Amino acid sequence: SDGQGLSAEDVSDAAFSVQQHALTVPWVVYPNGGEVVYGVVMVSWNASSDTLGHNVTYAVYYSADDGSTWVLLASGLTVTSYQWDTTTVADGSAYRIRVVASDGQGLSAEDVSDAAFSVRNTVVSSSSTVTPSTTVSTMPTSDFSRTTSAESSSPSSTKPSDTNSSLTPLIMNTPGFTVFLWLFSVIILSAFSISRRKRKKTREQIKRLESSFFGSSTH
Repeated sequence: SDGQGLSAEDVSDAAFSVQQHALTVPWVVYPNGGEVVYGVVMVSWNASSDTLGHNVTYAVYYSADDGSTWVLLASGLTVTSYQWDTTTVADGSAYRIRVVASDGQGLSAEDVSDAAFSVRNTVVSSSSTVTPSTTVSTMPTSDFSRTTSAESSSPSSTKPSDTNSSLTPLIMNTPGFTVFLWLFSVIILSAFSISRRKRKKTREQIKRLESSFFGSSTH
């Protein structure tokens, strides 16, 4: 408008949209409250999306005092899970996980475990305290006690051949075995002696017969 009654205008050739720049919340999936965890735990959460398509990264924290203070576990993650080795922290029942998403453009969104969960890496039995390895699977207390008891009461595995060989010197050193050897030797020697006397007597008889026969022939 020129103020003199003339005006001119133009309209966008096509429609356009107004889009709010926002970042969705990375909801914590596990552990989200009430669990008892140990060893290596797979912390997981839902993916966060940026309405303008910016790249999203995540930072993961844990709290051992029900959210009063937070300790960073990892940052700059582009995946929606993180392996947390809980053997590096103390046992407790007031743990929570916090995940913070950021799009690098000044927007962030976060979520925290809905309730506290427990970390328990020490198994207590009636006789000892055991710290399991960092694997997720561990032995329950009752099974551990039964296994320990069974192992301590099980007999040692000895081969039958080893047992027999260990008995041989014992048998040979007994008085009865010594008497048996003496009697056996006497019997053998007696039989040999009798055999020699018989042979000698037989030879003498043969000589007498020869002498008698040949003597009578010469006459």
